[in-house]
Amino acid sequence: MAYVSTAVTAGWLREPDSDIPLSGAAFADRITELIEAAANKPDTLIDCLRGHTDH
Repeated sequence: MAYVSTAVTAGWLREPDSDIPLSGAAFADRITELIEAAANKPDTLIDCLRGHTDH
């Protein structure tokens, strides 16, 4: 989530007169990449909680 606050801060610095901080042109693409990367990672914590320890 650090990317979100950094992108918004950079947008605010870039356009200080805006009422709402703007995230920039590639923000949606970058968030999509981060979500897709997270979705493709195995959820080892959930597996461990279920008793699956064969990782």
